[in-house]
Amino acid sequence: MNVRSRRSLLLRKVTSALLFGLLAAAVGTGSQPTMQRPGGTPSPLSIQQRFTVQGDGTVRDNSTGLIWLRNANEFGPMTQQEAEAAVAVLADGRHGLSDGSQPGDWRLPTTTQWSTLLDCRWSSPPLADTSGAGQWTDWDPFFGVQHGSVGAWYWSSSLCLTTDGLYYAVSMLSCASTKCSTNDPEYHVWPVRLDDSPGPDGGRFTVRGNGTVLDTASGLVWMRNADRFGLVTKEEARVLVRAIGHGTYGLTDHSQPGDWRIPTSTEWGTLLDCEWSTPPLWNTMGTAKWSEGDPFCSVQCGSHNPYYWSRSVCHESGLWWAQDMLSCAVRKCSAVADVQYYLWPVRDAR
Repeated sequence: MNVRSRRSLLLRKVTSALLFGLLAAAVGTGSQPTMQRPGGTPSPLSIQQRFTVQGDGTVRDNSTGLIWLRNANEFGPMTQQEAEAAVAVLADGRHGLSDGSQPGDWRLPTTTQWSTLLDCRWSSPPLADTSGAGQWTDWDPFFGVQHGSVGAWYWSSSLCLTTDGLYYAVSMLSCASTKCSTNDPEYHVWPVRLDDSPGPDGGRFTVRGNGTVLDTASGLVWMRNADRFGLVTKEEARVLVRAIGHGTYGLTDHSQPGDWRIPTSTEWGTLLDCEWSTPPLWNTMGTAKWSEGDPFCSVQCGSHNPYYWSRSVCHESGLWWAQDMLSCAVRKCSAVADVQYYLWPVRDAR
């Protein structure tokens, strides 16, 4: 499979479900999903800036590997069907693009992709600046962002789970603002596509031989063994993850205690793929479903207890989310202090 075919396949997979799903099914809350990004300073990964203005009409989000149109108001308000048609033909040479993209590369964002972009530290709009340390200002890194008092709604490609034929729309007033809408209202359009730059071996993941796997799409490093610790409580997970480093738990990666962390819901969202289930993971190349050792080992996805800890806090309750490995669209709030789930640590690339 050549790079172009592989890229198209990856893009279809990511945008067919990636992943929202994850926030579109807040199990146990009975409410619509919220675009909640964990607070605090965004991780710098192995880079010095959150975003890269690429000079071709696009901006790369270095925390996810997603490519966004730099102009957040290129198309003006339109219906959902009009928006889908407009982004389907978006390509190099159109709307200020010189990025080499082809028709079909661009999509309306899923609600999961929206959640990775938005930053709940701010409002109107909930966006970070190029560095990731401050709030967005015009041209830093995007321009044309619509965030007026009327709500400044943007279309997503995600169907509402509770009502057939309705689509989620996201407001630029608050990262927690979404609503279900028919495709008739005219909302704004902000296209996104997957970064087509392949990993060092041409694939999605790089098995490093030191106990870790690099996700080239997000820049995150995961432990290769997804069941190194067994079932642990939230407090046990906190203690364990702080002590992980080179020479412990099969690692020879020169990491230090404090480098590793429990994944956030957003970080889980960059790893999972809703095209599959049990578990919803890609293989090393990013072209098919995960199998044992390709690239991860011992992923726990049995029906008895398929949950992994997230360090993201459930909205308003103060409880922690847990991610289900049966489906990327299922997670729940842990309501019992001594409940035990699995721990799969993550860290930034260096």
